[in-house]
Amino acid sequence: MFFEQNLSDVAYQYTLVKDPENYINTVLLEDELPDAFEIQDMFRCTGVYNKLAFDPNDDKQQSMTKQKFVNCFTDILKNAGLALQSIILNDVDKMYAQDIKGADHKIANYFDRGLFMSKISAILSLNDNLIDKASFIITESDLDNHTLESLKNINNFFSDIANYYLNNIEYVKYDIASNKGFNYDNIQNIILPIFITAEVNIANEATTPQTQQTQMVTSKKSQETQSETAKQEENKPKRKILSLEEALDKNFEDLIGLKDVKNAILGKTKLILKVPSKAIACNFRIVGNPGVGKTTVAEAMSRTFYDAGIIKSKEFVSINGAELKAEYVGQTTGKVKKYFKEAHGGTLFLDEVYSLLSSDNDGDSFTQEAITQLMTEIESLYNQQIENPDNKTLVIIAGYKDKVKQLLDKNIGFRRRFPNNLELRDYNLEELIEIFSLFMKKDGFTLEENAKKELVNILERERKKEDFSNAGYVRNLLQSAEENQARRTELDDFKITLEDLKQAEKMLIEEEADNMSKIGFE
Repeated sequence: MFFEQNLSDVAYQYTLVKDPENYINTVLLEDELPDAFEIQDMFRCTGVYNKLAFDPNDDKQQSMTKQKFVNCFTDILKNAGLALQSIILNDVDKMYAQDIKGADHKIANYFDRGLFMSKISAILSLNDNLIDKASFIITESDLDNHTLESLKNINNFFSDIANYYLNNIEYVKYDIASNKGFNYDNIQNIILPIFITAEVNIANEATTPQTQQTQMVTSKKSQETQSETAKQEENKPKRKILSLEEALDKNFEDLIGLKDVKNAILGKTKLILKVPSKAIACNFRIVGNPGVGKTTVAEAMSRTFYDAGIIKSKEFVSINGAELKAEYVGQTTGKVKKYFKEAHGGTLFLDEVYSLLSSDNDGDSFTQEAITQLMTEIESLYNQQIENPDNKTLVIIAGYKDKVKQLLDKNIGFRRRFPNNLELRDYNLEELIEIFSLFMKKDGFTLEENAKKELVNILERERKKEDFSNAGYVRNLLQSAEENQARRTELDDFKITLEDLKQAEKMLIEEEADNMSKIGFE
């Protein structure tokens, strides 16, 4: 049986044992096996496949020899995969045995931190990576008995490893663990993908009674959970879908100075509802100076898209560019995928993504990995919409105009994938006073009549500064004034005086000067 006859299984096994961290992270994050056709195409490009693939010009002897090597290489992959799976099973069972009640938390942490990867990597890296060594032997050697014997030795090594771990697994049954307080439902979505993988990698004849029970219980629990989820969905109240205009009015009504933004969103999103069968990317960039409400607008957009039925989830995942990078090369991809998965069907808000491009890390591998994976995930969202136009996720990048432009200039892919631009202007004086009054009212304070003119004077002075932070400054000014007022009054006095306001401005000026001196601008 040549590779083509069981190509899918062989390709999956090869992908797992060649790069287990990437493969397992993909399975854990996606809750499904990677795309079969893509993996098969990748395997067809390997030297092993090209050396051993069926050739109609081969004579009978050549075909039989190739088949022996195909069988041996397939066994190597199967036993290597079995070894990796047995390591995971062994660790999980030890955690059950050590602490049944805390096992769910420990196992979740075990998978989240990839603690099993060090053992897996150590085994695969022996003798300069045995999988690579097996591939090299096949591609660079004659297909004779000596070469076949070398491959069998590699196969025996993985078989011994698998048997060692499987024989040492402590037989802690899932049903016993459940009765002692182990909360299976809390982590089934973490464990289940590993056993989906196991169905490919572990041959039926090699499966122990314990792993058989594991798979049966996993399948039973999965079916029960799916049934329960379906019932919950049926009992959920149907949400009312608003028109886009109604949704915008509802979510932007109380926001100050954003009428132009509201109209711009209406213009840019109406096409999505006009042509629901068309795949239109819901990707926006929001730019503006500090304190103009970029995050506020993003949150209002998320609620608007949900109320109008464009997205199906209220989920709003907000992350800063710096959070995309992991501690080690290779882990960044998993982090980016995790955030996109959490936001799927809802909203992903990427604030200050350009922080990845700071002068000291512009070219490092973490940065490139994060940017590449961002592009991949956004492209994947668009492709999903082509297949199912209802499957939309709102993705927003936000930041200062000049820095977002720098990001777009350095990475042309960002510009193409984020065609919708919303530029937020600075607040005018009347709007700043309105914002101050709104914040003050929410806090339960009032402003003395003779202090109102001073508020205007303060805001006029500050607005002329290049680094004026708009609503951010207003919030800080009010908080400082409230603190001054609280220090000198009784608990039932909520009136802010002229002196409170003057002292607040003075404190902010001193604080700003102090900050400047700390960074060398004194």
